[in-house]
This record gives sequence, C-alpha cells and structure tokens, in this order.
Amino acid sequence: MTLDELLAGPGPLLPAWELNDRTVHTVRVHRIGSEGAALVGRADVDPKEVEVTNNKLQDRGLRVGNAYYGFVWVIDDAGFGVWSKTAQLAEGTRDDVRIGSETLRAGDIKRVETFVDPENWGHRGVRVDTGDRSVVVAEENFSVENNPSYSAMDLDMEIMWADFLGRDIALWLGLPYADRHGKVTNKPQLDVYTACCGLADKLRAGEFEFVFHSVGSSDGSGEVVLRLAPNPLEEQLRFIELRVHTASGKSWYGRWLKIGTNAQIAKFLRNVRTPALIMLTTPELRRKLAEDGYE
Repeated sequence: MTLDELLAGPGPLLPAWELNDRTVHTVRVHRIGSEGAALVGRADVDPKEVEVTNNKLQDRGLRVGNAYYGFVWVIDDAGFGVWSKTAQLAEGTRDDVRIGSETLRAGDIKRVETFVDPENWGHRGVRVDTGDRSVVVAEENFSVENNPSYSAMDLDMEIMWADFLGRDIALWLGLPYADRHGKVTNKPQLDVYTACCGLADKLRAGEFEFVFHSVGSSDGSGEVVLRLAPNPLEEQLRFIELRVHTASGKSWYGRWLKIGTNAQIAKFLRNVRTPALIMLTTPELRRKLAEDGYE
C-alpha cells in the first residue's frame, strides 16, 4: 500500500520514521491510543523525498514520530507520547510528564538514562532520574539465561531503541542523557539543538533575506553554520543550508537540508532528530573539503 492509502483509514494515526534500518527510509503508520500503537502498515520513501514527505504529512495536520521495533514515540512542540504495542507508556509537555499513572513536574527531572539490570541483561529500558528516585518510561523484560553466548555486543545492538528514545526525550527537555554505562553522551547534541531552536525563534521575526546562524564546532575544526535564505526557484519558500568551514575560515562546503515555508523549516529545526542529521552530515562535508584540498 502507498502512504496515502495507509493514511486513509480511521484514526488517530501517527506516521513514524523507522529508525532500526537506516539503509532504507520507511514510514510506519500506527493507530495510536491507550491500548498501544497498532501497526497499520509501512511504506518506503525515496531518500531525497524525506523532508518533502514530512511537509506533506504536517500539512495534513499529522504529527510525525519515530519508531524502533516495538516502540513508537512522537516529540514536538505539542508535547510527547510514547507507546508500546499494547499500551501508551508516557505523555507530557515541558511542564508535566505522565509516566504510567504517575505525573512528574518536568522541572524535577535531572536527567534521562538508559538502564540495564546487571542481574539480567534482558531487562533494560529508559528511565528519568529526579535526583532521589528513578521512574521507568519504557522497558522490556525477558531472560537471557538460556543463551550463554549472549554478549555485550548483542546487548549494545538490542538496546539501541532505548538510546534513540532516551536521547530524544533528553534533548526535548534540555537535559543530560546517560548511556547504559552511566556516561553522559549528549552534550554536543544539546549544543546543536539549542542553536537550531535559536534559529527557529528568529523565524518569528517575519520576512528577511538571509540569516547565518552559528552551530559552533564540536570537534574543534572550522565553524559550522546554518544559512537560511529564500529559495531562488520558489519565492514563497526558504531553504536551510548546512555550511562547514575550514579551520582558516577561508573556504566552506555546504548542503541544503530542507526546503519549505517558515513554519515547516521551524518544525525541522525543532525536531529532536535534526541534531543527529547535522552531526552526521558535518564530517561528510569536512571530508569533501579535505579531498578538494581547501584550507
């Protein structure tokens, strides 16, 4: 079925990008509710059409989420929600977060973390830490005792869903994220996300020609900049370009990340997955600069 056909059924429906296979770009459509996220179907999308697809979905009034195996979540300015196949696990705003039957003040949460039960690696998930206690957001719990070959490498592969979910929630709340070893790993992403949200705020100022907005340089090399400008082919649209400069600042290489209206670009900049895209694209552009001999 096509994506349009999948979205023609009864709702509420949540289209979500599948994160567990990055060789293809797939949208999973789920019917969501208190009893969980039921898979309606999935449709592959041309890599060049990812942001076009996001625009079309959002123009239809749909929120766009992410999915990894049995977990589905959506995080945007309207709030966040997390579902398993059989239940809604959490929902909230930047003020209050409901996890199961418990409501927490978002301001009381100190960090988000992935956990693994040291006695049973099959019990793992995502939790929030309030300083004096932890509350589990999502988890899976099964025994690995009957699999003597189960290794730390297996665990790292199978717990990636928790890493994606935990990191996304932490970015949205502006909090540290700790991996299963207790190491805080999202400081660079937080810096990029803060810069992206700052540029999104500038869009509220109305019409303008060009904006250059620094993202800094997490690796100590040349500056990374977001450039927002009118689309020369469609006057009513803008584009957002990622520019990576050499250490000297004399040369740069760029790539367009998004074309859309102010509102569409603002949503892109506030998307918790955008920092990952920027941080994956930056080394590619740096390699291109080095290959071409720019200084």
